[in-house]
Amino acid sequence: SAKEFYQKALKVDPWCGGAYLGLGLVALDEKDWVTARDSFLDAAEADPLLSGRALIALGFLYELIGDTEAATNAYASAYEADPSDPEVLLFHGRGYLLNGDARSASEQHARAMEKLPGQFDLLAHLSESAFLLGRFSDALRYLDAAIALSPKTPALLVRRAQTLARMRRNDEAKAALEAAKLVADDDEVELSLAWYYYSQGNAEEALKRLKSIERELDRRDESPRAQYVRTWAHAIEENLSMRVWKDHFDRVASGRDLLRAWKVHAPGSGISISLLQNRVRFQGTQRESETPSAIIQERPGRALVSFEAALTARAKAPFVSGVAILSFRGKPGDENPFTDPVGGGMAYEGLVFARLPEGRLAYRLIERHQMSRWHALDVSWPAGAEGAPGVATLGIRVEDPKKGIFRLMVDGRDVGPQVEVKGLSRSARELQGWVFTQAEIDRKVDLLVDDVRIVTRIRRGR
Repeated sequence: SAKEFYQKALKVDPWCGGAYLGLGLVALDEKDWVTARDSFLDAAEADPLLSGRALIALGFLYELIGDTEAATNAYASAYEADPSDPEVLLFHGRGYLLNGDARSASEQHARAMEKLPGQFDLLAHLSESAFLLGRFSDALRYLDAAIALSPKTPALLVRRAQTLARMRRNDEAKAALEAAKLVADDDEVELSLAWYYYSQGNAEEALKRLKSIERELDRRDESPRAQYVRTWAHAIEENLSMRVWKDHFDRVASGRDLLRAWKVHAPGSGISISLLQNRVRFQGTQRESETPSAIIQERPGRALVSFEAALTARAKAPFVSGVAILSFRGKPGDENPFTDPVGGGMAYEGLVFARLPEGRLAYRLIERHQMSRWHALDVSWPAGAEGAPGVATLGIRVEDPKKGIFRLMVDGRDVGPQVEVKGLSRSARELQGWVFTQAEIDRKVDLLVDDVRIVTRIRRGR
């Protein structure tokens, strides 16, 4: 056997690097990882001329057992040992790919191609680097050359289809995926079909494909592929369970009636609220200190996912302006100024996120009627062009409804820490989303509101 042959060679020459390398490859084939590792290290030590190839084999072993960091280190060591060997250049570039550095990988593979023109593995790696760098025409050229050498390689056929999809050659992409499925009806092709359908906006079909793979997985399978399938399927399922409600206020309304179930709340504060050029305008002089004026939407507490609105105001305008999610219970009191315009109760639980008069963003909590101080964030209100008021979209998102964890958002990005308001997201009651202003007495208010967006979770199948 090959194993016996290499063992006999070592008896004749205990420093025969080729024999150690051969034993390592036999052990690798038998999945005897420890013996393979030791043999490759012995080969690198015994014969400096073989050290580059031995360390390549060591890196490949680490890839097989899922230790990416050790693999990239081994490939880097191989390059240090023999930087002129084109096979070493190939795997050194592969190490860069494993680390997500497609540009360096491409440079190494181009150097190797000068010595090994038209080599299959190099073409495959060059196509991958080009794809990751967004050079899709180059990726397709390398893929076509590699597939010409090995027409039935599923991974390349799948990547070719993905490349065509990125180039918006959708009919060709679909045909390429179907061709790949004929060659290998495996999870890789099914995953790519899911990716294709999702990229075309058909989330239902993508989820169907992912679920078919998930059903075949062992529940104990915690491999990266299994985790990827489960995570992606869950994310699409969550996305399909969301309903997005938007209001751009692009309509004509009568007086203070904003329509679309808006409640207007301006309790004698001196602030008028009306539609103006497809936006809602809060304008006037505050007559009751700190009394909020607001436009309000209601949603079921356990369904609400996020609430956000675009606000236009000067950075240091002398009033507070922002958004809030509130639940109400009990009678009005002195603990906080937020009062239900319908039921008359006072805010019981809530999270308020706003621009303060000094131009900083801040949040405060309401828990059991008690309102906290403002917690300032290291985020300032944007200045408008040429002295115009600045515009920002403020939002509040439910991060973990079971634990009552919320995130604050500016222009769709999370800012500041996670905020805990335990009872708010678990409330079976209706929650109110407020877009509001408030100011000290005799301060002028001028705020524009647009693009309100509310996301709620719906039950699938209804």
